Amino acid sequence: LGEPLSGETSLRGALANPCRGSAVIGFTLGQESLATFSVFDLSGRVVDERRGQFPMGESEITMSEVRPGIYFVRMTAGDFSATRRFVVME
Repeated sequence: LGEPLSGETSLRGALANPCRGSAVIGFTLGQESLATFSVFDLSGRVVDERRGQFPMGESEITMSEVRPGIYFVRMTAGDFSATRRFVVME
């Protein structure tokens, strides 16, 4: 994935993959927006969810409630939706 163009919304996913302990999720918003981040385990169960108003530009959130395993993070912001996979190790 290249750098997003100015004004483009994107989900970069976990900034270290695999990660240890908590997962830091990187994303970019083309404008200030309400965004929701849902983390799913392999069975499709939501294990963590964050919602908030974020500024335009690059941001990060930390998902600290995840145990070792394989996960998917889905970001929705306005009409944008994307999903990325990440792994948490002990």
